[in-house]
Parts: sequence; structure tokens; C-alpha cells
Amino acid sequence: KNGPNVTTSLNRLSRLYINDGKFQEAQDILTDFLALRQKTLPGDDPEIAVILNSLSDVYRAQGKYQDAEALLKRVLEINEKALPADHKNLATYLNNLAAAYSHQGKFQDAEKLLKRALAIDEKAFGTDSREIITDLNNLAIVYTAQRKYAEAESLYKRALDISEKVLGPENPEVAKILDSLASVYSYQNKFPEAEKMLRRSLDINAKVLGPENPAVVVSLNNLALVYEMQGKLKEAEGLYKNAMDIGQRDLSKNGPNVTTSLNRLSRLYINDGKFQEAEGMLQWALAIDEKAFGKYHIAMIRDLKNIIALYEAQNKYSNVELYYMRLLDTEQKLLGMEDPEVAETLSGLAGVYMSQNKYLEAEEILKRALAINAATLPPGHRNIATCINNLAAVYSNEGRYPEAEQLMKQALEMDEKGLGANSPEIITDMNNLATVYSYQSKYDEAEKLYKRALEVSERVFGAESSNLESVLSNMSALYEKMGKPEEAKKCEERISKLKQ
Repeated sequence: KNGPNVTTSLNRLSRLYINDGKFQEAQDILTDFLALRQKTLPGDDPEIAVILNSLSDVYRAQGKYQDAEALLKRVLEINEKALPADHKNLATYLNNLAAAYSHQGKFQDAEKLLKRALAIDEKAFGTDSREIITDLNNLAIVYTAQRKYAEAESLYKRALDISEKVLGPENPEVAKILDSLASVYSYQNKFPEAEKMLRRSLDINAKVLGPENPAVVVSLNNLALVYEMQGKLKEAEGLYKNAMDIGQRDLSKNGPNVTTSLNRLSRLYINDGKFQEAEGMLQWALAIDEKAFGKYHIAMIRDLKNIIALYEAQNKYSNVELYYMRLLDTEQKLLGMEDPEVAETLSGLAGVYMSQNKYLEAEEILKRALAINAATLPPGHRNIATCINNLAAVYSNEGRYPEAEQLMKQALEMDEKGLGANSPEIITDMNNLATVYSYQSKYDEAEKLYKRALEVSERVFGAESSNLESVLSNMSALYEKMGKPEEAKKCEERISKLKQ
């Protein structure tokens, strides 16, 4: 008799555990209660779906989106059987599953679900409601992730209009939409518009919530990023420091916002060669996130990647390797052994090995990365071609030129199909393959390919661009090998003009 009431109580308790970072406790009580209820209820009972949905919240809070996806699919399936096709509750479950898809990069799947949720909510609540605001925001996020900025901008503007009507122009929820709209403006290089949105958001949050509220820290971070994207680095640094100073007064509320400030500020310092200051900030950010979320959380992935970038900038390969191994362990725990993110990390680690001439180690992990990408990504995906090129580079450095040549031809063909004949990636592919031809004394083939790479470079970058220097330099070296000093001289003269 009391099953549903107990379910409600345990769901609330699990939410408290999640908010307190006690993920294992939350998972244990829900898993145990689920097993108990499954003994007395059919597998498609709505109460089972409620428990599964709460359990998915535990996984999502830890960044375990694959595990959450499996549960949310079941939740949706149960409710689709139990409820009418246009029932308002279905929109919630569709949004939840879409979020799990989105976090895994499955944006097209997420988009389909969110469009369906929007249609359900429009029918249930009308076009001006809180539910519609949520749906529009979620769909705009997915469009932004797919670089469909015009579509995202349109949705955010609609959400902003509804929010101002329903909630009032100075509501903090309005400020959140202003932040999101500003991001889309920034991606389109509409910086004045972005800055206008963010200043309004900052004013709303400071006035309504108080000058030290976490939302103010978020607004400061966002405004600083817009300045950084415009190259206004001093202004950006000041705002990041301001955000950090406010946030660190109460890390229990502001931990994630402070780590954002620290990570972004460290990026400025790395670019400025202030490595010691950057290292202190990044290690602090890592410590804050690990205390808040535990060793295995999606936030740790960002922190570890930034620490890797710091040590790579200093050529500290032992440190880079150490943190790559930790990043790999974290991603495999959170995302699974066969995730494309894991493949990307393996490729990065291979680059570290190549920098140290550890070609056998690089070859082994690149083959694993290639296998993961081939199994999980669409045929011809750019990441597959990149992996093939990286493996070819290993073979080339080992003097295994015929094997490198075959792989580079394969990558070039894939990129031509996927990216078109005029893209920067094609230029790199042709340049690399021509170099391998040259190593094998296939000078005629190399010359033809270098000329083609130069033609594409001129179309893509312009005839006076410094991006032509690499191809021209390689052509000059080739002509010297071919005994064509006049042709080599022409290349060098053109390089000199480009540098002027």
C-alpha cells in the first residue's frame, strides 16, 4: 500500500545525497529499492519508471551519460505505453533523454526528441509558458552544439520574449537566457550584441540576487570570455579575477564557477608564458572539483585537459604523459572503453610518445584509437581520417614509407569526400603525402601534389597569405633534390615576399 509513498521519500532522499555529492549512497538506496519493487510489480509499472528516472539522475550527476541513457530509454518506453501520446509528462522524459544524448554528442537524436517535447508542451500549455521556455532553451543548446547558430539565436530570442512576458524583465531566469543568447552571438562574432546581453544579465543578477550570488560570478565569467575572444585580454583578466574573488568567499556554492574562472584565467597566463601562475590555478581548480564531485566526474575531464595543455606548452613530457593516463582512466570510467572521447585522448597520448620518438608505443595506441573511431563514428568521419594520418606519420618517422603512403592516400580520399576539394585539411593531407613521395624519390608524384596543394592554398587563404609558406618551403626542398635550383629559388623568393 505504501510503495508509492516510499518511492517518493527515497527519491527525495537520493536528491539530497546527490546535492551533497554522495552519489554511491544515492545509487545504493535506489538500486536496492528498485530490486525490491521489481519483485512485486510488473516491469512496465509506472512506479518502476519513477525509480529508474531517479537512478538516471544519479548517473547524470556523475557524468555517466551512457548509463543514464539506458535507464531513460526504459523510462520513456514504460510511460509511452501507460500515457496518451500527447501527455504532458512525456515531454519531461523526452527532455531528460535528449539531455543524455546531447552530453554524448548524439545531437540529431536529441533534436528529434526535443522537437517532439516542444510540440507536446505547446498543445498542453499554449505557446507562452515556463515549459515552452525550457523546451526552447534545450533545443537551442542542441542547435548551438551543431553550429546551427541562426536557428539557436531564433529560439533564444523567442524564449527571451516569452520569459519577459511570463516572468518579468528582471527575473533571474531572463538573465540565464540573456547569457545563452550572448554565447550564440559570440560564436557568430557578434561581440557588441553579446556584450549588451551580458551586461544586462549582470545587472539583473546583481540587483535581484545580490552582488555575491553565484549567478553574478557566472555573468562575470561569461563577459570576460567575450572580451577574451576579442583579444581584450587585460579586461578579460580583470573580470576573471573579480569572478574568482567573489566566488572563493563561499566555495560550497561557487565551486564550479570558481574553477571556470581559474581554468580560463590560466589559459591567459599560459599564452603569456606565465606557467607557474597557471599551474597553481589549474591544480587548485582540480582540487576544488575533486572535493566537490569525486575523482570520476565530467568536470575532472576539463581540468585534466587544461593541465595537459599547460605541460605541453613547456614540453614537460613526463608530466603530460602522467596526466594523459589519468584523463584516459577518468574517461574510460565515465564514458566507457569504446567512446570517441577516449579515442581522442589516445591520439593525444600518441602525440606525446611521437615527440619522444617512442614510435612503437604511439603505433599501438593509435591502432586502438582508430579501431574505436571506426566502430563508433560514421564512415568517412574527420576523426577517422585524422587517426589514419597520425598512424601514417608514425610509419613515416620509422621509415616505413610504403605503409605511410597507403594510409595517407586513404585519409586524403576520405577528406575529399567529407570536406570537399577546397579545405585546409586537404592541403595538409596533400602536403604530407607529397613529402612521403619525396622520401621515396618519387619526385614527379611529389611535385604534382605540392602544386595541387599550393593551388588549393591560394584559393582557400589567398595568394599573399603566410599559410602558403609551408607548401612553398617543401617545394623548394624538393626542387633542390631534383636538381632544379632555379625553381627552388623562385619558391624561396616568394616565401621572402610573403614574410614582408
